[in-house]
Amino acid sequence: AGVGLFGVFDGHGGSEVAHFCARHFGIGQFSPPEATPDKLETVLSDSFLAIDDMLALPEAKRELAELRQEGTPEEQEEERRARARGLEVLQQSLAMDLQGY
Repeated sequence: AGVGLFGVFDGHGGSEVAHFCARHFGIGQFSPPEATPDKLETVLSDSFLAIDDMLALPEAKRELAELRQEGTPEEQEEERRARARGLEVLQQSLAMDLQGY
């Protein structure tokens, strides 16, 4: 039987770190082919250490900077919705101003 992995990346290093971990963390990425369910603790520990090492790489620092600048997909969607709400308020305000003429 397979093994399922579910994780909550709380972003204590910032939301960009949580998003980075969600993108890159996975047992299959870091575990040797001989890993078995009875070695799950070791595989998970090795995976956490590997992602920690990845975060120190220059490529990861660039990706984190991009994520920080762009935000996560959820943050991007919230920004888009906020802009749409602001545009709607502006349109309503202009419409009210024009009614006065």
